[in-house]
Amino acid sequence: MRVWWILSLSFIIACATVPPEETKPPTPPTAPEEAARPSKATLYFSFGYDYYQKKMYPDAVKNFAKAIEESTSYVSAYVMLARSYTNMGEFAKAESVYFALLEAVPGELKAYYGLGKLHTIMGDYGRAIEYYNKAIELNPSYGEAYYGLGYAYEKLGNTEKALEYYQKTLECEPNLAGVKYRMAKIYEALSEYDKVVEMLASLVEEHPEDIDSRKLLADAYIELEQFDKALPHMQFLHERFTDNLEYCVKLARCYEGTANYEAARNLYLTAIEKDSTYAPAYYQLIRMDIKIKAFGEAERYIGIAKAHGIKTPIIFALEGDLFRERGDSAYKQKRLREALDLYRRSRSIFTNVVNMGDPDWAEYARKNIDVLNKKIKRTEDEIWWEQ
Repeated sequence: MRVWWILSLSFIIACATVPPEETKPPTPPTAPEEAARPSKATLYFSFGYDYYQKKMYPDAVKNFAKAIEESTSYVSAYVMLARSYTNMGEFAKAESVYFALLEAVPGELKAYYGLGKLHTIMGDYGRAIEYYNKAIELNPSYGEAYYGLGYAYEKLGNTEKALEYYQKTLECEPNLAGVKYRMAKIYEALSEYDKVVEMLASLVEEHPEDIDSRKLLADAYIELEQFDKALPHMQFLHERFTDNLEYCVKLARCYEGTANYEAARNLYLTAIEKDSTYAPAYYQLIRMDIKIKAFGEAERYIGIAKAHGIKTPIIFALEGDLFRERGDSAYKQKRLREALDLYRRSRSIFTNVVNMGDPDWAEYARKNIDVLNKKIKRTEDEIWWEQ
C-alpha cells in the first residue's frame, strides 16, 4: 500500500489536465476508480507514466493501453494515453481515446476537457469551445475549462469573450497565475495599463522570479509614467540580464523619470557602447537631452546616430524637435533673428520627415509644421516692428 501511495503522490504532483500554456498539479483519481483498479493496471500505469516523463511516448502508449485492458474504467490511463498520442502529433488517435473514455465512463468530465484542449492544440478553436462548454455543463465550477474557453476566444480575436471567461476562471480559482498574465496581455494590447497593474502587482509579489510578469508590469508602470514603481522591477530585470539592451534602456527611462539624469545617461551610453547601432538608446538619450535642454549633447548624438546608419523618421523628428526647442530658447531671450533661423530650420527638417512616408511620423511632423508656421509668423512680425 505504501508503494501505491508514493506512486499516487508522484502522479498528483506531475501530471493532470492542464489549461493552455498553464502547468498545474493534477487531481488525484476518484475513490471509486482507485478502489476498483487491479494491481496489474496500477503497475502498467506507473510504467507508462515513467516513460511519459522521459518523453518515450511509444513505450508510454503501450503501457497505458495495457492498463486500460486491465481496467476499462481507468480514467487517468485514458487521459495519459491521449496525451501521449497528442505529444506524438497523432491527434486522430488521441481523439479516439477520449471518445473511448466517454463510452467506458459516460459523461466523464476529463474526456470533454481533454477534447477541448486537443482541439485547442490543433487550432480548431470552434470545436474546442464546444467541448469546453460540455465540460462546464457537467461542472459549472470547472476553472480549467473556463480558462480553455478564454484562451480559445482570445485566439479567435474575441478579447471581450476571452476576458469574460478568464474572469470566470479566477472566480473558480483565484490564484491561477497564468490567467492573470493572459488577461494582463490583453489589457496591454488595449492600452489599459491600469488594469495590467491590477492583474500583476500582487502576482509579482507572490512570484518574484516570474520574469514575463515583471516585464509586463514594469512596462505598464512606464506607460503610466509611474517611474518610481517601475524602477525596482527594471532593476531586477537588468541585474539578471545585464546584456539585454532593452532592459538597460528601460531602466534608464525609469531613472530619467525620477530625475536621476546622470544615472539615466550612463545607462543610455552603456547600451550604445554595447551596440553602436541600437537605435532606441539614441532616441531616448537625445529625447532626454532635449527635455533637459542639453542641446549640444542632443545634436552631438544625432550626428553619431546618423553616422552609424540610423537615418529613420524618428531621428529626423528628434532633430526637428531640437531646433524648435532651440528656437524657443532664443525667442525667450529676445534673440529674434536667431530664433527665426532655428524655427525655419526645424520646419525644413519636419518637411523632410513628411516626405519620408511614415504615416505616424508624417502626422507628427505636420502638426509641428503648423506650430512652427505660427511661431515664424509671430517672430517675423516682431522683427518688422523693431525695424
